[in-house]
Amino acid sequence: MRLVRCLISITVVTGLLAVGLAGLLGSHIARANSRHTAVPQLRFEPREWLLIEEPVTLHIDRGSAQTDAALDVYIQYQTPQEPQWRDLTTVHAGAGQDTVAVAIAQSSFTLRARAVTDAHESSAWVESPAINRYRKKIQIYFLDHRGRSVPAVDPHFKPNQYGSWSYDKVWYWVDEASQSAFAYLSYPSMAVISPRSEEYGTWPGIKLIGIDLAVLTSAPTGTISVHLPPLDNLLQEPGPADRPLWEVLGPGTLRVIRDLETGLGFHQYVPGGQDSASICPLWEFIDTDIAGLNQPTLSFYYQTNIPHLTVQWQDAAHGEMHDVATVPPNTLIPYWKYVWIDLTAMRTTPGRPCFLFQAEGVNNAFFNFDNVALGSTRSDLAIRLQTMPLLPAPGERVPLTFAVSNRSPFTATTLVKLTAETLGEPQVRMLPTLAAGAMLTTTLLITAPTQSNLLPFDATVGDPAMDDTPANNVYRGFVLVDPLLTYLPLQTNAAPAPDLR
Repeated sequence: MRLVRCLISITVVTGLLAVGLAGLLGSHIARANSRHTAVPQLRFEPREWLLIEEPVTLHIDRGSAQTDAALDVYIQYQTPQEPQWRDLTTVHAGAGQDTVAVAIAQSSFTLRARAVTDAHESSAWVESPAINRYRKKIQIYFLDHRGRSVPAVDPHFKPNQYGSWSYDKVWYWVDEASQSAFAYLSYPSMAVISPRSEEYGTWPGIKLIGIDLAVLTSAPTGTISVHLPPLDNLLQEPGPADRPLWEVLGPGTLRVIRDLETGLGFHQYVPGGQDSASICPLWEFIDTDIAGLNQPTLSFYYQTNIPHLTVQWQDAAHGEMHDVATVPPNTLIPYWKYVWIDLTAMRTTPGRPCFLFQAEGVNNAFFNFDNVALGSTRSDLAIRLQTMPLLPAPGERVPLTFAVSNRSPFTATTLVKLTAETLGEPQVRMLPTLAAGAMLTTTLLITAPTQSNLLPFDATVGDPAMDDTPANNVYRGFVLVDPLLTYLPLQTNAAPAPDLR
């Protein structure tokens, strides 16, 4: 009996001890879990590019931890050259603080951080994306050669020939909504682009520092405009390394100056004495007939201290020079000025553009020029057949009246070309200048065929490759000759039928 009581007592004590230990262990685990969940979570701002002096932002997520207690944030870094983690700094985040600004002088790096509470409990390490420093954020707008806004195109940043910078120093994207491109530049003084577009021409390279002051100003952001050449540019240069495109008429020297950082070249003319001289593209490198160009336009970038610089047009038939426009000086080296000149008045005179210099009274006179273009201005032209006689006689001259409309907000100068088998050479008609939204009619003659009763023809206005809606540039139709008049002469002149009686 006493033994039974003893066993019962031991069992009760053992149970009480077990319950007590379980309760104590559960309380300890609960407190440990409570302390673990009280450690805030960290996350880096998901940015891969930062301004040269801009700190990295680290966020402290206290919401899940439900605590505003102070904590220490340990931060380490690594670089592409030194991939091992190194201590950078320890930041004390005060109660309720939810962001930490991390300063670091490296140009390319990755950070990691963890939080440690006063209870010596820590969060897991979190890493930032690989971060690059940039000196300038540029917004690039694209214009045609007359300064009209065009949809955004790929700027296509290029490394220079010496390989001193590469694509990891430039990050850019095209923003369709703003019709522009944004670029982060580590070395803006060496940034070179070669825009790509199916609707416009391109340049081998344009150095951004040369076309706008915004590239080198101390402000962290800037905006620049880049002009695209026309798709039908008649002055496609063979390149400085090949045979020169330009010749000098008169005293002076013309040479190619190369940029040591980018390898790009531009032309420089230095007058010889005080006499006037002209620079013109070689005849063999230019199509002298600009009648088919819509609003023919000459455009170029330049620098000069010559106050009397005149753009001229040289008549291909007689060699006479015709003044077209004057160009103001631009001495802000290394910055280039852009200018475009309307050559519509020269459409009926085959020839070539020239620069006339009068350097009298100017010391150390010079003229630098680059990216010269001569071509059409895009428009929105359409052509349709308005009237045509029905069933003309064979060999009859048939008048075809076409309606030509300019649906763009810009003026247009163009021509109509009629092609048909009976014409031999295409018939071309130069049209008067069309105002924005205007329409006119023009009549061309075509000869009805004598050997068939159907003559297809094509009427084209402008250049379909240059028009915004090329499907409307061409009208395709046919002339239907009176079939009775076509075949009756054949029956009349036929041999008499044989007498079968």
